[in-house]
Amino acid sequence: MTSIYNQNKMDLFRRAFAGDEEAWTVLQIRYTPLIRHWVGFQQQVEFEDVMQEAWIAFYRYAPLHPSLVCDDTPERVLAYLRTCVKTAVISLNRRERRYAFMQRLECTDAAPLPYDNHTNVLLRIVIGNCVQRCLLTDEERLAFHLRLVCDIKPRDIAAMHPLQFTDVEHVYTVIQRIIRRLRADPTLQSLRSSLLSECSEEVVSP
Repeated sequence: MTSIYNQNKMDLFRRAFAGDEEAWTVLQIRYTPLIRHWVGFQQQVEFEDVMQEAWIAFYRYAPLHPSLVCDDTPERVLAYLRTCVKTAVISLNRRERRYAFMQRLECTDAAPLPYDNHTNVLLRIVIGNCVQRCLLTDEERLAFHLRLVCDIKPRDIAAMHPLQFTDVEHVYTVIQRIIRRLRADPTLQSLRSSLLSECSEEVVSP
């Protein structure tokens, strides 16, 4: 570990991008203080959660862009890492707000909906498989995650990921393509029809 830890920073990034797991570990150790500095002192989200989400995104998407490590200047690759950190903070903040909203809803006097945990798990698996089948490129997977899972605005997505999206219109185009494909998926269409039918039966039942 000592020899790789003392390695030139850009060589370390190159090794990590090439799939060296030890290099990834050293990168996390080396850049945790910098990420902490970027996140700063705020009470909304936990630093450990931000770091985990940021590194997962960086691990998944940064190696797709070899231009980040094409020379010995670290500005580009560190800017990309900072973008991942910013995206993680925004995503976690919005998730916390949604959770707080759902908690407030659960405190109301409305009658609870019936919950079948086994059915719920199976439903999530089916939907997850359909979504993965409909996302054909890394660009689409990134846009789906940021817009439809993290609820980040297209303009912010374009600003955070200029390597993937040339402008906000590019983001809109990718998202619209994803939505059209999801709506045309026969499994999701059948599932939607079944759920609507069950809801109708519950409404008319005495």
